[in-house]
Amino acid sequence: MSRAANGSFDGSRRFRVRYDTPVFNGFSASVSYGQEVLSSGNDNDYTDVGTRYVQDYGDYSVDARLGYSFRDTSNDLVMGSAAVLHQPTGLNLAVSAGRKVAGDADYAYIKAGITRDYIAAGETSFSVDYYDGNDFVVAGSSTSSVGVAVVQRLDAYNTELYATHRSYDFDDA
Repeated sequence: MSRAANGSFDGSRRFRVRYDTPVFNGFSASVSYGQEVLSSGNDNDYTDVGTRYVQDYGDYSVDARLGYSFRDTSNDLVMGSAAVLHQPTGLNLAVSAGRKVAGDADYAYIKAGITRDYIAAGETSFSVDYYDGNDFVVAGSSTSSVGVAVVQRLDAYNTELYATHRSYDFDDA
């Protein structure tokens, strides 16, 4: 399945300048401006703005973000995400969603998992996730995927080993 059918609006790493504000009560903001320099024929300007909120509430860690991407091609994007970790149990949940402002393409994603010290080598994480997208390849198309993953951290080697399995479904109108 093509990555184009499972878009997340994750931007390329273009030549850019970026400013991040200091953190105040868990809130910060950033703004960046840049141009694509790795793709020939793309001289568009890109401006991104975003906010971030990171805070602990007792046993819970919260990380939420909201962003807007201004593009020369009028394909402006709005996207957001939130994640919560229950520190004592390692249970975690993350959600994200995004939409093209001048189009119909959109997606939603949810991932639930657990991270624990099962073995002395480092933390082990298990997760399951679901993705649902619309209109990424052609108008009226829909795509979904379900995945499971395991990640084993090897602290002594500063390394992570991982395995995933993902199934995809694509339907065009």
